[in-house]
Amino acid sequence: MAGLEQAHTCSASVVKSPNRDLVITAAHCIVGSGAGVQFVPGYHGGEAPYGVWTATHAYVDPSWTSRQDPRHDVAFLKIQRQRHGGHSIGIEDVVGGNVLGIAPAGGTRVSLPAYPSGINDDPINCRNSIYRTDGYPTFDCHFYFDGTSGGPFLQSVGLGRVRVVVDISRSRDAAGPIHMPPPHRCARPRPSCRSPR
Repeated sequence: MAGLEQAHTCSASVVKSPNRDLVITAAHCIVGSGAGVQFVPGYHGGEAPYGVWTATHAYVDPSWTSRQDPRHDVAFLKIQRQRHGGHSIGIEDVVGGNVLGIAPAGGTRVSLPAYPSGINDDPINCRNSIYRTDGYPTFDCHFYFDGTSGGPFLQSVGLGRVRVVVDISRSRDAAGPIHMPPPHRCARPRPSCRSPR
């Protein structure tokens, strides 16, 4: 999430909603009201095929706001509608949306699309099975560090292959220089990623 002229800080995903205007991300990615946060769906190779969309407000669980409880590190951004062809449209009208689901059981295979931090960075994606660490969904994938927080855990369901957001990446971005790390084990919503033991 960020404009094209500055490094982005987190990842996010459009979710189905009655007003067709919601994006889900990690609450620790949001500062203040969330107004002005920019979301660039489908960003790839420095291109914004669906345009840049701006949030008007963030909805954050009070347990995150008051105590930064990692079990509530989730936020929804209300995205401002845009005019296209004389019509007011929501972001979901342009790119579709994922269905909200529940946290995946151990062994569930999920896809984990996200954007590492930077400018003109391409998305990464990992498909792997979830397991539990201290009750939190956990996965083993390479290169999930700065910028990937807020990316969805997507599960394909049914013959129509409906994509369901069953959790989000809630690890806080690591501090320090970016380098090519070993595989990371990222427990969600733990406050950090760590190398496997």
